[in-house]
Amino acid sequence: MTEWEVLLFVYIVGMMLLATIALLFGKIGDLWLAVADLQDDQRGVMRDLMGLKTEVDAMAARRAERLKKEGRIS
Repeated sequence: MTEWEVLLFVYIVGMMLLATIALLFGKIGDLWLAVADLQDDQRGVMRDLMGLKTEVDAMAARRAERLKKEGRIS
């Protein structure tokens, strides 16, 4: 192999490595975006669940108070 063939080979391998790294970082970036989106969704679901829990607790307290007034529970 002559010197220019070696340089061409090194150049091609280097470009392939750079392309592979860019592709992997692109995939990792997409993964991070997907994870962030899922975390936002999870926060929204937790917020909604806490709101529902508050409503259910209030309903249970009203029912317990009503039953106390009726004398069914002490």
